[in-house]
Amino acid sequence: MINKIFNWKVVSILYLFVYIILSIASFPLYNTDSILFPDIEAIFNLLMLFIITIGFGYCFANGWKIQLFSKKFSIIYAITVFCFIPIAFVYYCFDFTVSMGDIFIGILASFITIVCFVFAMFPAIIGYSFYMTKYKEFSCVEKPAHKIISSYIAVNAFCYLIIMLLFKTENFLEYNSFDYLGIVISFLALPFTIAYAWNKKTVSSKFSKTFFVLFVVSNMLSFGHMSSQFKTDFFNFSLNSIIGVLFSLIQLLYIIFVLYKYAFTDKVRGNEQN
Repeated sequence: MINKIFNWKVVSILYLFVYIILSIASFPLYNTDSILFPDIEAIFNLLMLFIITIGFGYCFANGWKIQLFSKKFSIIYAITVFCFIPIAFVYYCFDFTVSMGDIFIGILASFITIVCFVFAMFPAIIGYSFYMTKYKEFSCVEKPAHKIISSYIAVNAFCYLIIMLLFKTENFLEYNSFDYLGIVISFLALPFTIAYAWNKKTVSSKFSKTFFVLFVVSNMLSFGHMSSQFKTDFFNFSLNSIIGVLFSLIQLLYIIFVLYKYAFTDKVRGNEQN
């Protein structure tokens, strides 16, 4: 019945489109350098991103009939969602109340935030239920975690670039040549991370190895010479959030790991001669 109502391929594409639009549209609401509890705020934002991203994964898995998540992971995910909603409601009540100076407005703003979140998650909730009932009928795939992570990084990089172009164009004027080098080389790395996740050969082994070295060297140079504005925009240094900075660095390390695997050790290279 659910499968007849929902075309899961269409749902997953619409889900992704709505996520991109909401990410871009909601940025002005959170565009502030003063956050009440930066690390707690970062944790909640990361949890929300995790829940939304995995929710998209269930819709995607239903559309292409693949086992992206194990039964055990799915149970942990469900528990995380059910625990997150009441805790997030309490936190945002306190946060909004302090920032707005009115407890009623704080509770109302928190309630609206949670309702919007649950409403946005509705396709994912249905997708999760459908996935759990059809799990055994779906085919196994390699590197399911990498498929989700690489897609998440690529989509959010695209969203952030659009946000920068729409709301922070003036910041580009404060970047130096090393900053621009870092941006260009990072976006060029995204197709490699997706190719690794899906076992697709895109370029020659020699080119992928050269690109790996170029990526590492360019990031080393960027770290030593990046402007303060670039640190603020791309590594969250202005938010005084250790969690935010660590998350940015972890993403960078993940990309380096994948580029290395793709260039030197991954079986997608096959028996290709260097």
